[in-house]
Amino acid sequence: MKLEMEKREENGILIVAAGGRLDGENPNIFKQQLHKWIDHNPNLILDCSQLSYIDSTGLGALLSCLRKAVAKGGDMRLSALVPAVFMVFELTRVQTVFR
Repeated sequence: MKLEMEKREENGILIVAAGGRLDGENPNIFKQQLHKWIDHNPNLILDCSQLSYIDSTGLGALLSCLRKAVAKGGDMRLSALVPAVFMVFELTRVQTVFR
């Protein structure tokens, strides 16, 4: 399944819905697009409710986006992680980095 991204703003916060797979085929596209959006608004919530799969390259892209948001004076938070995706976060201990 292809990665899909949709953005909207609410109360000054950028909300990005990601759907599909964030894996070795598309992390650079994901990261480049999120970095552009973060340049305009570094306060971000990533809605992961439709994200069906993530691998280590996807985690790396998320961490890159978090670093960029923090460097711009903002923050990146994750919401609605499905069990299969949350399990990857737990196994790699990345869930301790994100709120």
